[in-house]
Amino acid sequence: IGRKDVTHPLNVMAVLMCGSFLMSLPVALLVDRDALHVISPHNLPCLLCIGPLVWMFNVASILILSKTSPVTHSVMRTLRRPVLVVASIVAFGTSVPPLNASGILLTLFGMFLLRGQAPPQIRQKVPLISTAPAGFSRGVSGL
Repeated sequence: IGRKDVTHPLNVMAVLMCGSFLMSLPVALLVDRDALHVISPHNLPCLLCIGPLVWMFNVASILILSKTSPVTHSVMRTLRRPVLVVASIVAFGTSVPPLNASGILLTLFGMFLLRGQAPPQIRQKVPLISTAPAGFSRGVSGL
């Protein structure tokens, strides 16, 4: 964060995620005092992978949003749910009733049709480095 572009979206996101973790950890431990007993050597690697995976998901979301329109980004996020349902059905071998299967297929087919019928949009490319508002241009060292 010692660089002059403190308001770079990735820096802001890093500070927000670390701050939210530091603020939510004491609250989580106060609400559920027995939460630490679930941490074992067996599930510790999974717990340590959650943070970086959420970070990569958020970075990918920002990168996609910077290159597409907000509507396209929203449609892609909406498509994520039926794709995850189908992947879970395949991975876990879950039986799917006909009504659920038809709903999933209808959702996927609707997204396919929407992709083909969306009007072309003229959009100015948004740079990943945003301009800082007045007062923030000095950076952290100028405070």
